[in-house]
Amino acid sequence: MAAPSQAAPARPPRRRLWELADRELEQFLAALDDEEAHALLYDWREWGRSEQVWSPGPEKYTLYSCGRGWGKTRTGAESVRWVAEHPREYFGTDDKAKWRIGIIGRTAGDVRRTMLYGPSGIMTISDPLFVPVHNKSEGTLTWPNGVVATTYSAEEPEQLRC
Repeated sequence: MAAPSQAAPARPPRRRLWELADRELEQFLAALDDEEAHALLYDWREWGRSEQVWSPGPEKYTLYSCGRGWGKTRTGAESVRWVAEHPREYFGTDDKAKWRIGIIGRTAGDVRRTMLYGPSGIMTISDPLFVPVHNKSEGTLTWPNGVVATTYSAEEPEQLRC
């Protein structure tokens, strides 16, 4: 009869970067090469609070109804960026015609000033190596891999009707 196996002791979860003391953070960052440092700079899973880090699930829509300053714009921008960077995983297909995202705001100005170009907007937080092209006349963002996001506003609700 085999001896019962012992489970490995549970390791405490690694602390996130913003939880490290200054000295620990300095040591961690000094050990990174340029490529690792660049990747880390744009890894929202490291910088955002756990409730701000969206991950795909069975739901079709996600709503964040939070107070001022919670980080809704950044959370939304990072979520859109994640989908654009992982289209096969999110959309479940290689058909680029189905790699479509809708970005909806109260007004066209809100979308442009806040959701795209604000301090936490998609264009601002995007990795410079994977930034979308904004076609203002068509209201689209197109990422290098072919993912297309279309902007909409509540000012023209008919745009959303099929």
